[in-house]
Amino acid sequence: MGTLNIAEWSPDQVTDWLSGLGPTVEVYVPALRQRGLDGAKLLTLRCDDLEYLGIHIIGHQELLLEAVEHLRNFVCNF
Repeated sequence: MGTLNIAEWSPDQVTDWLSGLGPTVEVYVPALRQRGLDGAKLLTLRCDDLEYLGIHIIGHQELLLEAVEHLRNFVCNF
């Protein structure tokens, strides 16, 4: 198995990953794809960024930021 370089994910790979987080996040996939959210941008997301991207519900922001934090930890521990 090759290495997983999340920072090099394309917007399509990011949206595939987002879709896997379930229906709460999946509703935002079209907008995030349209904005070109790639792996490098995904790993640097903050709450302010999510507001700008149209994710205004606090629980949805928390879910997404927690999932991104797991990715960051995976990158650091890989």
